Amino acid sequence: MFGLTANEALLVCDTIGGNHLSRYATGSRPLEYLVSDVEGQIRMFQLERRWNADPEKVLAKLRVLDLEQRRLLTAAVERFWELSSRLGRERALLKSGLIDNGALSGRLLFNGSAQKRHNGAEVKNAPTSLPTNRR
Repeated sequence: MFGLTANEALLVCDTIGGNHLSRYATGSRPLEYLVSDVEGQIRMFQLERRWNADPEKVLAKLRVLDLEQRRLLTAAVERFWELSSRLGRERALLKSGLIDNGALSGRLLFNGSAQKRHNGAEVKNAPTSLPTNRR
């Protein structure tokens, strides 16, 4: 739906979680600012390194979304945060609608290191939660 890879979607979730997400939901922050908010968070915290995602590709994908698609994206990010602690990152990305099955490769990257997957499950010693949002 949004054309994001798993790592790009995780980067977006990391950037607009917390305060930004609630401000979009209540309308106190217009969705027109979504791309600049994501860009600012990426630059401030170097999140492209954490999620091993090209920030220019992510921003280009977000820029082409109209306001309704941006609303759907923020709703999907909210669902992701609701589901991730219970289902894990990969399943939450799929269930929330942020990515489709084709967006999951054999490796989900975190902090620049690969987490190998075996039969669809992450390796047991891989981190199981996202870093806390810095807001």
